[in-house]
Amino acid sequence: EQSRSQLADIIAVLPQEIVFTASATEANALALRGFPEKRVLVSAVEHPSALKAREDAETIPVDAQGMLRLDA
Repeated sequence: EQSRSQLADIIAVLPQEIVFTASATEANALALRGFPEKRVLVSAVEHPSALKAREDAETIPVDAQGMLRLDA
């Protein structure tokens, strides 16, 4: 809890607004599933845990340089 409080002070949020996770996969799932009523967009080059976190997530293609293809 001390780490949570210290970090909250640094980034100017409440301690209860900070969530620690055990892994990036868990963090991706928490973030992407945390708003079930919202539209979710992920780039085609995201980590598989982000691509698979929501069945309804829309994938945005990227070009050869990894830039988002918003015209696709």
